[in-house]
Amino acid sequence: MGNRVQLSATVLILSLVCSMKLHSFTQNDILSPAEGTWANQQPLVLNTSDGSDLYYSFTSDDPLSSGFMYDGPVVIDGTGAIVLHVTSVAKDGSRSDYVVSYVISPASPNGLGSDGNQFIQNIVASPIQKYVSGTKINIPSELLYSLGSDTFPSVHGASLTLSAKNKLERYLPCSVSDGGHIWRFVIHTVAADSELISGSPVPFTIDDWTTFSFTGDKLIYQIDDAYWSASKNTVELDRSVAHTVRWQSVSYEFGNPVEEFVLPAKPALLSRKDDNGVVTFYIAENEVQQKNAKNAKEKKNKFLLAPALERPDSGTLASGLYEEIPVDTFAGDAVGGKMVAGVFYNGVYQGSLSTTYSLDRQPPALPVITSSSAGSYTRSKVTVTITAEDKSTLFYAVSAPLESDVGFEGTDKSVFDAVQPGAFAPYTGMPVLLKSSQDKADFYKVNAYAVDEAGNKSGVAEYRIVVDEYNYYLSTNTDTLSNKTVVAPGTPAVEPDGSYGNPFTTFAQAVKAINAMEFTQLHILGDIVVESGETRITSSCHLVGKNSTITIPQDGYITISNATLNADDCIFEKQVSNKLSRSYVTDEQNALFQKMFICDHAKIGFTNCEIIGVFSFDGILFNGTRSELHFANCGLTVQGDSYACALSTTASSVTAEKVRVTSSAATCVCFSIQGGQFVLSASKCHTIGHIGRIAEFTGAKATVTANTFAGESDDSLQAGTALWKDVDTVLDQSENETSGFSL
Repeated sequence: MGNRVQLSATVLILSLVCSMKLHSFTQNDILSPAEGTWANQQPLVLNTSDGSDLYYSFTSDDPLSSGFMYDGPVVIDGTGAIVLHVTSVAKDGSRSDYVVSYVISPASPNGLGSDGNQFIQNIVASPIQKYVSGTKINIPSELLYSLGSDTFPSVHGASLTLSAKNKLERYLPCSVSDGGHIWRFVIHTVAADSELISGSPVPFTIDDWTTFSFTGDKLIYQIDDAYWSASKNTVELDRSVAHTVRWQSVSYEFGNPVEEFVLPAKPALLSRKDDNGVVTFYIAENEVQQKNAKNAKEKKNKFLLAPALERPDSGTLASGLYEEIPVDTFAGDAVGGKMVAGVFYNGVYQGSLSTTYSLDRQPPALPVITSSSAGSYTRSKVTVTITAEDKSTLFYAVSAPLESDVGFEGTDKSVFDAVQPGAFAPYTGMPVLLKSSQDKADFYKVNAYAVDEAGNKSGVAEYRIVVDEYNYYLSTNTDTLSNKTVVAPGTPAVEPDGSYGNPFTTFAQAVKAINAMEFTQLHILGDIVVESGETRITSSCHLVGKNSTITIPQDGYITISNATLNADDCIFEKQVSNKLSRSYVTDEQNALFQKMFICDHAKIGFTNCEIIGVFSFDGILFNGTRSELHFANCGLTVQGDSYACALSTTASSVTAEKVRVTSSAATCVCFSIQGGQFVLSASKCHTIGHIGRIAEFTGAKATVTANTFAGESDDSLQAGTALWKDVDTVLDQSENETSGFSL
């Protein structure tokens, strides 16, 4: 027929993409290198999609006169400080200049396993890594990574993949870090396949949907029911409705064929996002047309898309004609812009359609967990608040407390690592309160992550804290504390806070803390000397020793007043340091010398302890008034010159089980009980002196069973009864063995 037909779809796609002015070259189009310090050589990668001529150099000379023309990615050789100069010359001749300064400091990875080392070797050897959509890039989890130009590596390595259908081709910078050094390389993503389809031979062209131009020679044509014509004048069409174009030869003969082509109504370019985040561009009318097609020929009548990007964000799209154009990016990246697609119908170009899109797989920043405590160990309740990027939803979890009776003394890090977070729940903005259990230290983990509007999940932020409101430490030998910070000579000493790493060094410091709290557990490490005079404890505490010796000086004693004192595995000792004649001792001094423990409206409990008191003249280990005293598996030893008593109480309750008591003096008594209740069982009691008794009871109620009593006297005529009571005392005794006392 001598038809002059439209160009093939292949040629038209190429001319469409090349002729479309997408954007002007900017600093952002210098994809690599980037400013910073990198541990490997960098590639030069420039985005050339605007059609500018690009030149570069590494000297201060003009790249146009002494540089190189950019014709594709290349690795830049060199170390140290490097300055890159780039010049772009646009199609209209306008010139723009750009500078990138960076530093190459080659380094070997530190502390990585074989996978991490191999990955670094690969990107050092080839800083441009080609990636085919549908395959995987495995970044070892021991590395941190980030995608894009402006983000610091902060996400643990993972297996990265794109949909095999992805048609977005781009150069994407990626940075990885071992925690100290940063290596930067570029991932070149390409489509797995592309498809080119030949166009249909028709004697007309369509420009931007509405302008119809007839190009056939020796042909006449008709649009819809209009008159037949051979005019080459353009015709403007209303593309909101379909039109039928018919043509035939001008030399009319019977049976001369009439050909036709249906111009469809202008469709809309739509996009959808699947569950995997892939954005797919498509023409909805295709589904309707295919559903209504009556035969195979009609099924061929469909819209096909020739993709381009107005602002590709460093990318292009695979050339070809597609029913749908899927676009994907890696987890950790974001890409978006304006999709421009040339639209073909049954192989005939109709015009272009566009729509904006955003494909956001870049996770939000880690949430920020802020604590009222400056360190990882605190003496008081802690409040924790959590914040995240705007328009992000926060989720948090608090672990069940890991409890310790001894303040996690010497606990290995692996124990804390093994603590599992609790169930995550939405964070409402209210502070999270963390506190100690009664008399225990508690370790907590607080974890949080953010989810942005695109559904991307950040990494999990973690906060760790030991809340120890009750456990304190007292030690004069800080070298035994493994996590004690070594202070350099000349550095001002840090005031002890009673923590395991910074323990109290004097008993007075510990007592000050004890009296400031409702309850304290004091761990005594090593041997301690109590200060002279009265040491007064007015709040409840628990002394935990490791057979530690607490020495009370000759002129000192401890008072427990309106408080509870428990002691485990401690040695309390009061010794004569300076033997004085009674005639040289004042009454005030004597009052100090003869005291060791004063219990005033107190509760005391000693377990597995040794209490030893050696006095110059008279001495009493425990003197209790309206108190409760309990001893188990303890040894009580008292020695005086004229008088010695292990335990003297008034209106108190006393329980002693499996104790060893020795009292030695001219007049010696193990127990002197006035009023109250007294229970002694399974114990061994011994007196050594001129006059001795195991117990004296005045107006008391006493139970004494299964004990062994022994008395040693320098005058057998002075040997009294082991247990003496007045008429107001109720004494229940049985199964006791007695020697050295009169009946």
